[in-house]
Amino acid sequence: MSVRKILPWLLAAAVAALLLYFPKLRYCFGNDPAFETTIRDFTQFMCSDCQADKEGKITVTGEDPWIWILGEERYIGKAVFSWGEKEESAPDVKLYYDEGQGFSDQLTKRAKTENGRTVVYLQKEAEKLRVDFEGLEKGETFILESIVLNPAVDRRQKGILLLSVSLLTLFLAFLLVGNAGQWEKAGEKKGVLFSLQTAGILAAAAAGQLLVSNLLHRTLFLLAVWMAVRFMTSLILDASERRVAGYFYAGLFFFYLLWVVMIPFGGGADEKMRYLIPEFIFRHGTLPAGYDQQIRNDLWGTSYGYTPTVCYILPALLMRGAAFLGMAEKWLYLPARMGSVIYSMAAAYGCCRIGEILFRRKTAWVFTAFVMLLPQYVFVSSYVNSDAFGMLGVTLLIWQVLKGREKGFPTVSCIGIGAGIALCLLSYYNTYGMIPVFCVYCCVLVLGAGKEKKGQKLIKCIAVTVLTAILLAGWWFIRNYLLYDGDFLGLHSSSASMEQYASEIMKPSQRMSPAETGVSVVGMMTGTNWWEMTLKSFVGAFGQMKIWLPSGVYIGYFVLMAACLTGNLLRRGQKEKERIDRPLITALTAGILVTVMISVYYSWNVDFQPQGRYILPALLPFGILAFRGEERWSERMTQRIEKEFLPGGWLILLFAGSTAAFLQALSGY
Repeated sequence: MSVRKILPWLLAAAVAALLLYFPKLRYCFGNDPAFETTIRDFTQFMCSDCQADKEGKITVTGEDPWIWILGEERYIGKAVFSWGEKEESAPDVKLYYDEGQGFSDQLTKRAKTENGRTVVYLQKEAEKLRVDFEGLEKGETFILESIVLNPAVDRRQKGILLLSVSLLTLFLAFLLVGNAGQWEKAGEKKGVLFSLQTAGILAAAAAGQLLVSNLLHRTLFLLAVWMAVRFMTSLILDASERRVAGYFYAGLFFFYLLWVVMIPFGGGADEKMRYLIPEFIFRHGTLPAGYDQQIRNDLWGTSYGYTPTVCYILPALLMRGAAFLGMAEKWLYLPARMGSVIYSMAAAYGCCRIGEILFRRKTAWVFTAFVMLLPQYVFVSSYVNSDAFGMLGVTLLIWQVLKGREKGFPTVSCIGIGAGIALCLLSYYNTYGMIPVFCVYCCVLVLGAGKEKKGQKLIKCIAVTVLTAILLAGWWFIRNYLLYDGDFLGLHSSSASMEQYASEIMKPSQRMSPAETGVSVVGMMTGTNWWEMTLKSFVGAFGQMKIWLPSGVYIGYFVLMAACLTGNLLRRGQKEKERIDRPLITALTAGILVTVMISVYYSWNVDFQPQGRYILPALLPFGILAFRGEERWSERMTQRIEKEFLPGGWLILLFAGSTAAFLQALSGY
């Protein structure tokens, strides 16, 4: 039997297995022999700081009441708490689960209470399960009627979910077969296009109906999937570039908007603290100083006003527009978040242009989708922050450098490079490493061009670039110099403010960095979970680093990334000109390393924070190298279906990973 015949079935089985791993879907099909367990008598379990009787009445006797309700390893998909009182009287619930290494704050799930029931989707194999009751004082009582582990799912739900998974599996399998060029006639292509679109949209409608309860979320989810289906089928069936781009941008916008309305206020890293800045601009019409009390955080004793605040001007303008149209003040954080969406949509355009320069058509679009749909990038595109603005700066810088390389660095390209440098300078320190790397790369290209008067050309390019950067960004550092007594970066002034106003435990003098405790950089890297936390949260970690993706999504990303990167070790098979040559590879690699080194240094010498968003500026250089390797692998493959295996694999991973990230975040918030 040929590979062409069996590959769709193998892919269908693999996709079905991946989809069944999604939160809620996996539970609904069940994978444990002892499926449903109902607990009513809590006197048989270990209690701490509380007492339980056989009727379910629980009395709080201490400050940290909890019950240990599981003592053997088993799969827990869903737990339902039924309260014998009104919903507003039910305590907050936090579940700790032990996978074999003990309880920790990293292994927790918070539950939501609706209609007198608290439901939590765990999706874990747990040896021990502990239920903490929060928000209670000593002497309070409440009634816990029962806890049901893995309540049965009715046949209708299972049938609809099975239909959803089948349709999605069929859609993705045919997607790869379509890659192989099985249908060459126009009429056959139209039939395939209609079938794929129908399958994808029906699957999304069925899954959204069951998995997403909020009508607005469900509508945006369906629109995003609809546009994604149209994008993928149009790309596979070689539709016009305008149509492919239209579907991609529309789907990306709906998906970002879905996250914007899904995440509760403060659900992003430091969002409440950052939101104070666009709120200040909205109210006063001017940029705040770092020491303004209205934006200073009481816990940390400082503000984000010491860092560049230019990226918050657009959110403030959007807030004014929404307020003018009558939006209530409590909802103004939504238009403020749209600033991040706009920055990321602009970055998507720049990413498309980079793909056009460096890759073949299909690879270029998959590369763009990889960058813009990485769960962590989607997350930073959906709340008030400076990371999305910084990614726009990095994208503009690399795009203009590559554009200048093609055209011999004319004045307009030098202006574009200067603008990219300015955006990086006006974002956050983690983008600064890209500036010297690509400036050196440009100088090497100009000097190695083989033209006369290379020195004059270099001086002209440097002068135009520097002048543009100074005109666009220099004023900010001059402002800092005048406001903070010569501290043009604002770092020392921020530290002084923290020392003066922060709570005692948050003062810099009370918090020891690894360097201050005598730990070396190597010791920090090998003796802590820095690498694990950074790499996993680079792919995706939401909330305050509390909501993580299913492990299968991380594995899928890392395996496919590694497979693509190894392709760079292969020799080029075709004779066409190499678009990603050694100098560019060196610059991209240096950009990645410098960005990682900045994050390492910050964690070691300032504040230990292993967060993937700090190395997010390395995403674009990393994606370029990964998809260069993907094209090398494609060149080595003989049959067309095998050549399209890696692009198809990326599309499947992006489709599955984005859906898994959304469902995981939806259940975690």
